[in-house]
Amino acid sequence: MSRRLSLTAIGTLRRAQKELRKRGKVLASKMSARTAAQGLLALAQNETRAAVIELNCETDFVARNDIFQYLASSLAKLACQLKILLSVLLGFLLLAQSIWR
Repeated sequence: MSRRLSLTAIGTLRRAQKELRKRGKVLASKMSARTAAQGLLALAQNETRAAVIELNCETDFVARNDIFQYLASSLAKLACQLKILLSVLLGFLLLAQSIWR
């Protein structure tokens, strides 16, 4: 909907993209101030490793959701199985954090 509004209001695709990026940055800055105070910990272990994943969210409704819990469990299992995943995941999270701030 906002794309259509941008195109009709602005006229060109490039200007519309720039406008949407501006709006996205404003929205991201507003959302970055919100705290993710809920979440859960997931633990996985095998013969040689153990992994604990903390996955945060904004509401307890999300934290109790089966899909969210499955995601946390799956991430913990993957972290336990793949040695390199931890460094890649950490790098991705740090990059995402720097982009959103």
